Amino acid sequence: CHAESRLLEQIQSWDLDPKLHYGVTCFLSWSPCTDCAQDMAQFLKENSHVSLSLFASRLYTLGHYDEGLRTLKRAGASIAIMTSREFEHCWNAFVHHKGNRFQPWPGLDTESQKFSEKLQGILRVRFLPPSL
Repeated sequence: CHAESRLLEQIQSWDLDPKLHYGVTCFLSWSPCTDCAQDMAQFLKENSHVSLSLFASRLYTLGHYDEGLRTLKRAGASIAIMTSREFEHCWNAFVHHKGNRFQPWPGLDTESQKFSEKLQGILRVRFLPPSL
């Protein structure tokens, strides 16, 4: 079971009031695979009172991952690559760091920028009709 599937199960278990709007932010090691992206897009279509903001540390690049990410974006999800700011937030919020400060590793900003540019390129692609 991928983390995204578990996330959707968890959100559904909250029995959220459809008259209210909820924003869910999720930090992921990898961007969603095609199937998970499709499932998340379907969830958003069926639950217009929930919005998703996804931060991934890396791009999952197997299968038709780009189509899945575009479908998820069209469904209203916010998708971004984690920067050192988000890594630091995760460190402070979710890691038992025993008072140690977050130490970005060498190349973190460069890698984040590279993945972010690739993601933005994927999300910008528009399908053109075949030429005659």
